Amino acid sequence: MSFQKMFVVWRCLFGVLTLLLLSVASASAAVADWSGDWDSTWRDRTARIKLVQSGDDVTGHYRLKSGQIQAKASERVLRGTWTERGRHGSFVAVMAADGKTFTARFGSGEWLTGIRVEADGQFQGQPVDRSSPAMVAHHFLNIMNAIGPGRMELLSEASLFLDFSGVVPSQVSELDYTQALFNVLDAMTFRIWSLQPAPGAAEYTAQLHQAGTDVTFLLDFKRSGEDWFIVPPSFTDLQSSVQRARHERPVLIDDKNAALASPRHTMQTLVRAFDNESPAVDQALSTLNLSQLSGLAREYEAPRLTRYINRSLQRIRVLTWQEIPDDPKAIGAYVHFEHPLGAITLEPVATDEGIIWQFSPETLQSIRAVYAALDNMPPSALKYVQPQVESLYFRTRDAVRNYSQTLVKRAGPMEIWQWLAACRS
Repeated sequence: MSFQKMFVVWRCLFGVLTLLLLSVASASAAVADWSGDWDSTWRDRTARIKLVQSGDDVTGHYRLKSGQIQAKASERVLRGTWTERGRHGSFVAVMAADGKTFTARFGSGEWLTGIRVEADGQFQGQPVDRSSPAMVAHHFLNIMNAIGPGRMELLSEASLFLDFSGVVPSQVSELDYTQALFNVLDAMTFRIWSLQPAPGAAEYTAQLHQAGTDVTFLLDFKRSGEDWFIVPPSFTDLQSSVQRARHERPVLIDDKNAALASPRHTMQTLVRAFDNESPAVDQALSTLNLSQLSGLAREYEAPRLTRYINRSLQRIRVLTWQEIPDDPKAIGAYVHFEHPLGAITLEPVATDEGIIWQFSPETLQSIRAVYAALDNMPPSALKYVQPQVESLYFRTRDAVRNYSQTLVKRAGPMEIWQWLAACRS
């Protein structure tokens, strides 16, 4: 290529680059529009932030702890302060070029990200179905069930499923109402998909029951446009309902068997054992009735069986705790899932310290076959539920299964891929 031609090429490239830089500079110089609702996340916490912009002044609030925001916008950068119940601090946020997300850093060094809510009925940028009382109860309960250490901001999201228009103004916050309603529903046992109003109805009342007692609770819903909402009773009525439920079934705090007190307690104990990066193996093992396993099988096989049960539960359906009975005095076994190859069953077991609920020996015997039948079913996933960390064994097994389904078939006491690995070693 001659020098003249190279000069022409470089001049063209320089011109294109200049145009790109000018367009980026022009886009950056425009003051971004911060007004609107943003679903924010920081360190596994979430909250919906509402911002209002007037010129370069931006104010905002979020429900949890009555949070307030005061800031100044400059191009795509927002600098300001936050306050909540006597606490305060500074932050700086930068909006992405598409105007749909932002990233922020607190004065303490912590991070926060946000995604713009493009339409009502969204959570973290994903649509939330409010088309029926059942769907509203499904989302409300599972958001509240997901609340744990460091995730109290989910209360503000759950409160969006409640209609407070008929609530008499008082010193009780909407978040307190939300928690009080959940405390009542958590004491009940009911099938969510049984909450079905008559076709065309604009209001619906469901009578809920506490398992094993005569305590009931009336849960009201009403439709606004195409969306349904829970209509909470008075705060006093909610407190009374909780007291009645707890009187009939006191909260098991000091009981050594509290974690295995009912099918619901045992199921929670197993699943939550795998919520952290380092699983609570002993906690998970306590949920199994190992009476028919040999000493060797208890040591080597039982820990793996807990994971097979847990992974099966994740694939069957979304686990909504309030659908699982929590009656410690129930007599018969609780069958959570039935398959031609086996069932997942919890049954009462007599111990020296009283009755506990554990996964039955029959469940342990058939769970590998049941899991194999569910293997290709993707785990049920909710945006507000944190995914569990998989063990090295199952990460390896999943990789082998993706390569060849044949290799994960059972061959005697192990699967084919395990035999191959044993031969190579």
